[in-house]
Order: sequence, then structure tokens, then C-alpha cells
Amino acid sequence: MLIMSMAASDFLIAVTAIPLSLAYLYQGVMWFPGRFGVFLCKFPAFLAYLSIGASILTLVLMAFDRYLAIVHTMKRRGTSKFTVVAIGSTWFISGAVFGTELYKYRLFNESGFTICAPRWVEDLQKSHTITMYEMVFRFVIF
Repeated sequence: MLIMSMAASDFLIAVTAIPLSLAYLYQGVMWFPGRFGVFLCKFPAFLAYLSIGASILTLVLMAFDRYLAIVHTMKRRGTSKFTVVAIGSTWFISGAVFGTELYKYRLFNESGFTICAPRWVEDLQKSHTITMYEMVFRFVIF
């Protein structure tokens, strides 16, 4: 089950982060307006970060599982129900930590072009400061 969770998070990285990177390489931050543009600005970025967090936490679960199997060989191991709850928790925690991506990615109209960019507030310097604290928080959590 842990390997399936890891495979799902890796697959999600492939289907979200790679197309976003290619779009950025060829189009920069230019985007298209409308509700669908807002959805595609926010949701793929969130899914890419979600999958990275779930992958990291799944690796932690795998390491813990191997620890229990080697160090505490004779003790009763976790049940499949516990494993399912642990996997669900990793995805939930990752979603909670990276849920800010759904807020901060926005469409902006600059120089007649619609762009998709992550900004907490309009002031770019304040937005970078908040992002810095956010990254430190994520580093400590993960």
C-alpha cells in the first residue's frame, strides 16, 4: 500500500509539474483569462506541491515501517487499517500544508497580458517576505 501511495504521488508529479514547467518555458507567466484560466492557474500548482509533500511523507512512513520490521521483529506489526489511515493522513497533511497554493496563485493583468503568478499581496516585496516565511515553515514541517 505504501508503494502504491508513492507511485500515485510520483504519477501526480509527472502529470502536473512537467506540463507546468513546459508551459512556463514556452509561455513564461502569460496565461489566459476567465474562470477556467483561474482554475488552471491554481489547481495544477497545488497538485504538484501536494504530490511532492505526499511523496516525502510516504517515504517517512516506509522508513518507519522498515524500522519496526527490523528493530521490533517479534512485536505485532501495524494492521492494514492503520496503514490506510497513515497514508490518508500523509495526503491530508500535505494538502493542508500546501493548501496555500490555492490562495496565492492568481491571475493578474499586466501590460495588457494576463499572467498567472503566486502573490500573497499586491506589494511584491511583502509577498516575497511572506513566501520566505512560508518556505521556512514547509522546510521545518517536511
